[in-house]
Amino acid sequence: MTDVPGTAHRELLAALRAMPKRGQGSIRQARLDLCAHPYPAYRYGPVLVRARRDGTTGEIVFRYRAGWR
Repeated sequence: MTDVPGTAHRELLAALRAMPKRGQGSIRQARLDLCAHPYPAYRYGPVLVRARRDGTTGEIVFRYRAGWR
């Protein structure tokens, strides 16, 4: 969890590099709802970035939501 887009991107890239081929991941918005009952909880928003490792080449491919980056 981070509020810095660059950090989120680097961490996703590092995680995918450590995974076997065909790994995948995403970055999505999240907000802490302090009014959630009985405990605070995260409320998740849209996926901003999807990333995957190509099963043949191992190359990491990113797909960005319009307006994010």
